[in-house]
Amino acid sequence: MHTTMDDLTTGERLDIVVEFISARTYRCGETRLSRLLVADRDGTRLSVLGIAARTTVQALRTGETYRLTGLLGATSPTLAPTDESCPDCGGPLRPGGTVDVIDRAFAQTAIQRDLGDRFGIMDTHTLVQPLTEGPAPEPGSGQLDRRVASPPDFVCRACACHVWQTDLGQLAVSEPIRWEQLPSLVEGECR
Repeated sequence: MHTTMDDLTTGERLDIVVEFISARTYRCGETRLSRLLVADRDGTRLSVLGIAARTTVQALRTGETYRLTGLLGATSPTLAPTDESCPDCGGPLRPGGTVDVIDRAFAQTAIQRDLGDRFGIMDTHTLVQPLTEGPAPEPGSGQLDRRVASPPDFVCRACACHVWQTDLGQLAVSEPIRWEQLPSLVEGECR
């Protein structure tokens, strides 16, 4: 039995063999992301987001087969309103998710580009190899960091701060790394 896109679970890492179909690059603030379209061995297609400047993303060739080790499963953020307000700015909160632990540009692109309910994230912990290059690293072999940070309970739609349920009613808010360099989720736009 082989791994397919059906095995992709949000918040968990997956090792999978895919065929590279196409790529499109978007700019979100200072971050350039590539939206890759790949297909598993059963032909099921899936979008994968990755930093466009990574050598591995630039080296992908249409029609070639690759092993993605440590692909992170994610779901598109929901903009469903919550009853809570940001303790920092008073703005509306949306539910947080795995996509929020990587970089704000990933969440922004997922919202604005309709990646579907599920997609993959190629982050710095994802290894990309042409299928012909040696055996896959064994899970837990120490070659890959398979950990995923815990997603926030909420993300402010106005100031983009991460908010945990325990922070509501207090002025304790955690900001993700480098977010101050990017436009807000509400006002920003990917090009």
